[in-house]
Order: sequence, then C-alpha cells, then structure tokens
Amino acid sequence: MDAKPKIGIDLGMTIVNTRDETRSAFPDALRVIKRLVEHYTVFIVSRVNQEQMVRAKAWLQRMKFHDETGLPAENVFFCAERHEKAPICQRLGITAFVDDRPEVLSHMQGIVPLRILIGGDEEDVLKHQEKNLDVIRVETWGEIEKLLL
Repeated sequence: MDAKPKIGIDLGMTIVNTRDETRSAFPDALRVIKRLVEHYTVFIVSRVNQEQMVRAKAWLQRMKFHDETGLPAENVFFCAERHEKAPICQRLGITAFVDDRPEVLSHMQGIVPLRILIGGDEEDVLKHQEKNLDVIRVETWGEIEKLLL
C-alpha cells in the first residue's frame, strides 16, 4: 500500500498552455511535477471531450511527459464533465488538487482537503468563492513547488 500523500493535477491551462499554438508546458511545470512525483503519488485528472482526449494523449507522448516526470501513464484519468473530477479524486484518495478552474475546485469541497487554484478567471473566482473560501491561489509552478515541497 502506497503511504505517500496523493496529488491530483489538471492538464489543460494548468500544465499545458492550450491557448498557445505551440501547446507548451507552463514554465517550471514539468520540473516541479518531477519533484512532486518523488514525494507524492501524482495523478492527472482532466476534463476533455473525445477530440481533446486524442490531443492530450498526443501531447503527453510528444513531450515524453511520463519519461520526463516519472508520472506513470496509468495515473492519467479523463472525464467528460468538470464535476466528474471530484468522485475520481475521492476514489483515488487525492488529498491535494491543482486546477485553473474555480468551478472544478468547488465540486471538491469536503472531498479534497487542499485545493489549489493556479491562475483562474476573476469572474469565475467570484462566482464560486462561497465554496472556495479555503482554496489557496497561486500564479506560478514555483509557488506550487514552495507550497507542496
């Protein structure tokens, strides 16, 4: 039985900049994830449609993500709706989750003890603030590194 704490991380706009045509990883994301994998059991839990899933898997392969970070391919989970991330986290026993969407984190209230918002749209933050009062907000992967390592 793995006794390491478990961290979940979103993929789009959390690890990979999907608004950038090059689809590059955000600065320090891969380096920090590699460090997290040394101390935690790390999962990717991402909401995608079928087309996005194909692109996400291709991106992971193209970036040699699993080799670069040490995160096992079987630790990647996809779902169709944002609210479906919460039951996946509950089933996996995830104790911390990083996402760029306040809505996703609001669904995890009472399920995931440490919820971290990276970036996030201000309108979205205000819309979901009632269920996200204890969410920690960061802007960079360097801040996540300081927080979790």
